[in-house]
This record gives sequence, structure tokens and C-alpha cells, in this order.
Amino acid sequence: MPQVPAPETLLQAEQQLKELVAEQENGTLKTLMGKFAISYSQNQIEVRPVVNQWNYHSRTAVALDAKQTTADFGMPSNVIWFRAANRLPDDEFVHHAVLAYQSDANLLAACRSAVDPLKFFQARPMSASLDHAMWFHLPFPRWRADEWLLYVTYSPRLTGARGLATGHIYTREGLLVVSCTQEGLIRLGTDKDMPSPSSCSKL
Repeated sequence: MPQVPAPETLLQAEQQLKELVAEQENGTLKTLMGKFAISYSQNQIEVRPVVNQWNYHSRTAVALDAKQTTADFGMPSNVIWFRAANRLPDDEFVHHAVLAYQSDANLLAACRSAVDPLKFFQARPMSASLDHAMWFHLPFPRWRADEWLLYVTYSPRLTGARGLATGHIYTREGLLVVSCTQEGLIRLGTDKDMPSPSSCSKL
């Protein structure tokens, strides 16, 4: 588990995005980031990013050892804290289901986290999960989905409209709870000379 700031020292994902929106000059990116901020605020999972696709190029993110851990190997990475926003029942199946849900949230994004967000969205992307596998290493209740967990994701390959990403979920104490791997489709409309969304809406 990489050494990262504690979740209490970080802003929630929607607050981080709102600050980045205020610093952003490009109108298109401001709109996109604003929409993502709203989606975070409506989520039942509380997320506090250390490094993600939005702040990846910031000076703060560059200085973090957590980013360098995988960047030194040529692999872009995302690192976030998360937990269920409300207390969950003491049912291991509920906690497993929450981790299964959240494991998909940022995994494929690691494939493109090193790509400038504006360039990526201007390329009119379409993405979808193709396969997803999880391995639970630590039995419940040695971890809980309503207590802070660190999700580290990294991507060794993005080519041919396919991205491969791997993730590890740790407790605050550094115990490995889950490993997961996902392959996804990441296709850019500009590569296929597809019409822009605005022209599609007129068809």
C-alpha cells in the first residue's frame, strides 16, 4: 500500500472538482467537470481522491509518492479513498456487493488518467467494460465497506481501442482486501471519423 494523505485531510470528490472548475479556463472542460461534480454529490459512496484523472497533472498530484509508485514503471495510476456514505448492516454479502460496485467506478479511468482530459473528451470517446474479475483476499469483518478503504488502480496498456487496468483495495492499516482486473473498450470517435455529438442530435 502506498503512503498517501489520510482521507480526513482531503476534500470530497465533488469539492475537489468544484475547485478545479474555478481554476479551469476552458469552457468545455468546465462544463464536463461540473457535471461530474454533480454525479459525485448524488453518489451513495463517499470518494476522496488522492490522484485521479481530473487532478493527475496538478502540482500536488505530481509531488505524491503514490503517483510515482506506478509512474516509474510507465503506468498511469489513480488513488482514491472511498467508503459507503451511510452505515451498512453487518451482512458480509452487502459489504461484498458494495466493493464489487465501487471496484468498477475508477478502474478503466486509470487507462487514460495520464491523458489530458480536454484532449480525451474532444476525441469523442466511447468506453465500456468488457470483462471484470475480483479476488477477495481478506474475510469480512476484518474490513468494512462503510469504513475508509484505499483504492489504487494502474494501467499497463492502452492500445487498439482496448485498455487494461488492475486495482488493489486496502484497509487503512495497509491490509490487502481485494485485487481486481478489467479490460475495457476505449474507442475515440476521431479515429473512426464518426460525427460529433452535436451533429448526431440532428439526425
